[in-house]
Amino acid sequence: MRKVRNRSLTFFLRKGVLWHDGKEFTAEDVKFTYDKLMDPKTNTVRRSDYELVKKAEVLDPYTFRVTYKQPFSPGLGTLGNGNDPKTSFRKRRYQHHQIQPKSHRDGSIPVAEWVSDEKIVVEANPNYFQGKPYLDRIIYRIIPDTSLSEMELLTKGVDYLRTTPPIPEDESDTLSKVYSQPTLSYTYIGYNLKKPAFPGQRVRQAFTYAINREEIVQYVLYGLGTVISGPFPSHLWYYNPNVKPLPYDPEKSRQLLAEAGWKDTDGDGILDKDRNPFVSS
Repeated sequence: MRKVRNRSLTFFLRKGVLWHDGKEFTAEDVKFTYDKLMDPKTNTVRRSDYELVKKAEVLDPYTFRVTYKQPFSPGLGTLGNGNDPKTSFRKRRYQHHQIQPKSHRDGSIPVAEWVSDEKIVVEANPNYFQGKPYLDRIIYRIIPDTSLSEMELLTKGVDYLRTTPPIPEDESDTLSKVYSQPTLSYTYIGYNLKKPAFPGQRVRQAFTYAINREEIVQYVLYGLGTVISGPFPSHLWYYNPNVKPLPYDPEKSRQLLAEAGWKDTDGDGILDKDRNPFVSS
């Protein structure tokens, strides 16, 4: 058996990096963030990114090491998702990517004002280790309706808008410019494995063969998307291009369902197995 080495990642933190309240960023903050993500009380979908971590340890104030149970190629990416301050974070309720108060000022974070369903104002950190930012503050406006947000862009009510297809176009608009780039997001269908049918691999593959995902990209995303084979966007370095997505093949889908025992035995148009219809509920 070949022994696998190099399962550890060691991070050497820059000294003198300060939070907004003037306290120094240290390895204790990194460990605190990791512990909070792994806390069952924390409502986060990111926990699975760290389930292969065997040990996370502070070696000294500026050195943090993570050891994995087995090689995990996205480790550098997932560990770079950001950290929270240990010393002042206990003042506020933790929930991934969410802070509860409507309007507050907390020295550890740049939020100057937070008004629910209206806006979030963040201020620059004058003590940022790479120098004071060029912008003093940024106002994030909460605009729930897509058409309204596009109108705000066209009327210069906002300077930047992250939108989704179709992209609004106005020939008279000479100030705005549309950019497109790959993102770290993806959409998927998650099967409830507690249901009797879905633990079977053939059934899950049959559902994939039955969905024309290329048409979804073409007509729903206006061509701005790619069908991929797993939960890693195709432009990332650890995506495996040799693993090809299953194609759209209805006949193959019917074949796999039949092999799994799902057939229309009574002619009512619904597949059944052992006299039980294939239903989702």
